[in-house]
Amino acid sequence: MKSLGKRKLHRKSKLASTPAGGKHNAFRPFLHGFTLVELLVVITIIAILIALLLPAVQAAREAARNMQCQNNLKQITLAAHNFHASHGHLPSGGWGYKWAPHPDRGYGKDQTGGWFYSLLPFLEQEALASLGQGVGAKNDTSPILLEANKQRLQTPLSVHYCPTRRAATVYLVNPQLPYVKQPILCLPLDVGSRSDYAANGGEKYNSPTPTPNWGPGPDNLTEGDTVYSFPKPIEWTGIVFPRHLYTFRDVKDGLAYTCMYGEKYVNPDVYYTGESYGDDQGPFIADDRDTLRVAERFTVYYHPAQDTPGVDNTFGFGSAHATGLNMSFCDGTVRKINYTVSEAIHRALCNRCDDRGVEAGVF
Repeated sequence: MKSLGKRKLHRKSKLASTPAGGKHNAFRPFLHGFTLVELLVVITIIAILIALLLPAVQAAREAARNMQCQNNLKQITLAAHNFHASHGHLPSGGWGYKWAPHPDRGYGKDQTGGWFYSLLPFLEQEALASLGQGVGAKNDTSPILLEANKQRLQTPLSVHYCPTRRAATVYLVNPQLPYVKQPILCLPLDVGSRSDYAANGGEKYNSPTPTPNWGPGPDNLTEGDTVYSFPKPIEWTGIVFPRHLYTFRDVKDGLAYTCMYGEKYVNPDVYYTGESYGDDQGPFIADDRDTLRVAERFTVYYHPAQDTPGVDNTFGFGSAHATGLNMSFCDGTVRKINYTVSEAIHRALCNRCDDRGVEAGVF
């Protein structure tokens, strides 16, 4: 029995020592790896899938950003409707591009700040609107008011920003422009908030000696309250004008056929620098290209356009979206306007009283 056990052990030892490729190779584990060709095929398939999926992912993200942009305009427009219901008129354009808001001067013609400031209480921003309140309506030197406006002008609100264009934060202020760096009623600024939306300023001005609505305004409150000659809204055809109060009754063409607010054009080269006259002061400063755009000004027509590097347009509407811009209408709706919209339709949409009603859907 002992010799038999030794023979079995000897055979097992020989079996284990049989070299690869020998008689007993079937007892060894079978190992197999990818060939180089197979690996390259897999990599190619993955690359193709990524190439197919990436545009879809980007399109989905842009669709979400565009929806947020439309929602911003919807909120702004509903705020204007609620403002109109409370005050009986739409917000004024303020006193001029040198002026910050004054919280003790109400929301009518005496309000020095722009239309976006007047909408703050209706955008659930009552605290931001009331900063600096209590210094007196005739006071334009109070340190409390000056500091309050600095804080206000440096407070970004997401409702002011199109996420396709830029993040809701503060950006540089142009130090070369004194009225930008230190507006009236405000301490000096190094950074400030921005707005990607503007009110409809109208189609054109036919006067033989036109006076632009974009102006600096008076030098102080006393001058503005007494002797300063503000521009007249004669023949301006939008829904906002400096120191003037439009109502929905002034929209003769119908609320559904007149633009209210929309995205503004900005040169991508200056998204973050504050070096554009149409994007340097933010949403709360009075009448300015930052928050007021037109279809035509002084016989020059401004077609809506996609933001384009190297091309500056501080008067017209536009956006960072690929195929069109979002605009709200006086009836509260928000619609996409294609960049291919005809000049005639664009003019008609921006003119509240030209008797050129545009049928729904043609743009």
